[in-house]
Amino acid sequence: MASPRRSIVFMFVFVGIAAVAVLFVASWFGGGWPRAGIPGLPSPGLLTTVGLPVVRVLHDICAVATVGTLLTAVALAGDPASRREITRAAGPWALAWAAAAALTQILTLSDLLGLPVGEALESGFLPTYSMEVPQGQAFMVVTLLALVIAAGTTLRLGTWGRALLLVLAVFTVLPPAYVGHSASAADHNIAVSSLMLHIAGVTLWVGGLFGLVTHLRRSEGPALAVRRFSAIALCCFVAVGASGLVNAWIRLGGPTQLWETRYGLLILAKLAALALLGGFGWTHRHRTIATLDPAPAVPPPADPGLAPTLDPAPAVASSAAPESVPALDAASAVPPPADPDLTPAPDTTPAVPSPAGPDPAPLPAPGSGIALLGRVAGAGAFVRLATAEIAVMACTIALAVGLSRTPPPRAGALHDQHQLLGYTLPPFAPWRLITETRPDPIVILAVAGVAIAYLVGVRRLVRRGEPWPAGRTLAAMAGLLILLYGLAGGVSAYGPAMFSMHALQYALIGTVGPALLALGAPLVPVQEAAPLAQRTANGPVALGLSNPLTATALYAVPYLLLYVTGLFQPVQSSLAVRLASVTVMAVTGTWFFCVALGLDPLPRAISPVIRTRMLVGALVVQAWVALVFIGGPTQGEDWYGALAIPWAPDRVTDQQAGAVLGAGPAAVTIAALLVLMAVWRRRARRRVATRDPAPQPSTARS
Repeated sequence: MASPRRSIVFMFVFVGIAAVAVLFVASWFGGGWPRAGIPGLPSPGLLTTVGLPVVRVLHDICAVATVGTLLTAVALAGDPASRREITRAAGPWALAWAAAAALTQILTLSDLLGLPVGEALESGFLPTYSMEVPQGQAFMVVTLLALVIAAGTTLRLGTWGRALLLVLAVFTVLPPAYVGHSASAADHNIAVSSLMLHIAGVTLWVGGLFGLVTHLRRSEGPALAVRRFSAIALCCFVAVGASGLVNAWIRLGGPTQLWETRYGLLILAKLAALALLGGFGWTHRHRTIATLDPAPAVPPPADPGLAPTLDPAPAVASSAAPESVPALDAASAVPPPADPDLTPAPDTTPAVPSPAGPDPAPLPAPGSGIALLGRVAGAGAFVRLATAEIAVMACTIALAVGLSRTPPPRAGALHDQHQLLGYTLPPFAPWRLITETRPDPIVILAVAGVAIAYLVGVRRLVRRGEPWPAGRTLAAMAGLLILLYGLAGGVSAYGPAMFSMHALQYALIGTVGPALLALGAPLVPVQEAAPLAQRTANGPVALGLSNPLTATALYAVPYLLLYVTGLFQPVQSSLAVRLASVTVMAVTGTWFFCVALGLDPLPRAISPVIRTRMLVGALVVQAWVALVFIGGPTQGEDWYGALAIPWAPDRVTDQQAGAVLGAGPAAVTIAALLVLMAVWRRRARRRVATRDPAPQPSTARS
């Protein structure tokens, strides 16, 4: 019988062969391989033509294995020793990832120049390609970051260190997608966002299953890890499906292209694979997870009169049950000492040996051999199903690589969109702030995920009998809707083109939306829906971030970096930097108002006076922002000059309008919170006075 290690190796070899076969079939069907040579033009040679797609598949597999192993260490493994061991296991995968990225960079250069690998390296173009060409820059970044990840796995990291390493690994997956075909597609901002979300979701999904099967299949309690991964996989399934449909729609332009073009037929094949993976997930959630339960029900004995009870007290005699069978202790499953008065007379029933004898009692109990056999059988069923799922996932990745080498029907179709903006933007009118949208899938799924977590947490609290005010839920949902509009609505569409709309957008996502969300006490239901978040919220990092000075600095520093250090220019010109900027604004703003309002349980006690001072400090920040807009230097002069939009307003006037549209709503929101906190303090004083009418010595600092 083959050893478990040999079985795993055999599985990897089989999956790799199947993935390579799917890759070449998809590349052949899509026209990406073999490429017909053009007379008079140089050819990169067979090594590059065949080796580039194969190395790219290996690159993706190593990336998936690295991310999945780190995800297993962060979110799935139980004890700290296993987490450290699994983290170290990610190191070799990260090194292989770096090597595959470097080799992909060389082969891509050979393919770009149309020269064999040796001649491409001798041309001396590799440094220029790596530093100035986007594709070369992307794989150089991947190589360097993968080496950093490999070095990080050798360190003795805590929970936050492993989490940061996981975030870095997911980020390292994205640069090739950012500069791929979607970057030049029609409506490329949404195309790039959907592709990055698609790749991140696939990497976490496939990698998590790989880590689960590789490192936790023989753990003591696999059911908890599988349940955790099931929740992660469901989120990834939704993200992958939604982002894939968005990207396919942008590239195809119409539903008929699905069956009229080879590119569309390959997309249909990917959709079929996604549906099959969804079926695997449904089977896991409804069948195999139940077989991994560490405490299966105790099977009934053959004689109903010998049925054990789990009451620690001695069994009570009855006419239906002989007095000869003692009760089993629920904790130890060991029978208590026999009572001489209850000792049965010898009969034809075989005697049960005592616990001290050479053989254990034949009565099954939780944790006994029967339960262990049940867990082993359940684990075997799970591993078999998960292995088939991994094979389908690997073939789907190979299919995606073949699809990436297939020209889409709308390749180069930019229509009338703006070259720098990446989308068509009609002349500004106030009513277009409602009709125009930028439905970024990353933003929509992130906000929807927070809303679902909040509502699920509220539902669990109410079911447990803890009342939850409806006003808090309404405030939280209103805050999320404002965040969604600021991130994907009309102000998001006009923000890169007009400074006043940019200022309004950042006021909505940095102050107005977070303030309403904080009024809904979001940390309580989110922690209820995600226990891992509860452990994080009570840790030392949360203790440091809840310091009033730290929380206020988190609110103020992004504005300082944006409008004083010159960060505004790259934020406007780069989609990735812009997404990072709005994410930081939304997260730091929400955390600041959660600390300042004090509706959520925090690891640090803060007096009402300090909370009031925090809000006053935020009001000062907004006043400073308004002064910078009115009297400071012109923001993004090079960016707006390069846009050259004919209907754009005067930049100086538009920036002054931003002082009103940006700092104005933010200041009004903060002032309203100050009034609300004053009302809360007055009500609290009245309640105290009602309970204790005796005169107090001093209430000046209450």
